[in-house]
Amino acid sequence: MSAYTIGASPAVFRSCPVHSHESWELVINTQGSGTAEINGKKYAFQPGTLMCIPPRLRHNKYAEEGFYDLYIHTQQFPLSRSRRMDPTEPVLVSDDAEKTFESLFSLLLRLHYKGDSSASMFIFRAVMQLLEERLSSAGRDSVTEDIKNRLIASFTNPEINLTAMIADSGYSTDYIRRKFRAETGMTPGEYLTGLRITFARELLERRGSLKLSVNDVSLMCGFYDVRYFSRVFRKITGCAPSRYVGNGEVNKK
Repeated sequence: MSAYTIGASPAVFRSCPVHSHESWELVINTQGSGTAEINGKKYAFQPGTLMCIPPRLRHNKYAEEGFYDLYIHTQQFPLSRSRRMDPTEPVLVSDDAEKTFESLFSLLLRLHYKGDSSASMFIFRAVMQLLEERLSSAGRDSVTEDIKNRLIASFTNPEINLTAMIADSGYSTDYIRRKFRAETGMTPGEYLTGLRITFARELLERRGSLKLSVNDVSLMCGFYDVRYFSRVFRKITGCAPSRYVGNGEVNKK
């Protein structure tokens, strides 16, 4: 019996019917963004999202503009042996900037069609090894701290992708939100907003000496839209950023 089977979408689809497999299904999405429903829960996907779906979980996918993916079916999912797994939830991973997973899946598919079983097995093992390396360090005890550190390091980036960051942890969004809230009292999104508004307060207190406009502060804190920044700032602090002085005081001029 083969250690795996590999395939690809025959075309770009908007949706696929509900189905399940007796083996793990590793699906790397290469085109399109949408939603996958797995065991009754919804997960966002985009190009570069690798979804590792446990056996016998019913699932489907939908993307308004269509999607294309590559997939591997195997019984040899590495973390089923090396770490306790929740058999009712998928494991999600984000591909790196070099698209390593996508490249390996594509190469494996080409070798499979050529009938080169020796080279194919080598690449399959490389996929499994890379997957285990990517997820083995994402222990449940450190996942919240890891996300916090990554948010602290990148909260000023307006293009930060929180969905991809959570997917990269290897756990579902629902699990991360519950664990993050239990340990910090807020969701990852709320934590990110808190970092940005705290930094905004510091900048606004020195706005005169730094010669910064509210729009400048908005961009420096990771907000593209100054109107949205102003709404969020007012909601949290109780006053508009243009009137903020510091220490809870408001400029009444």
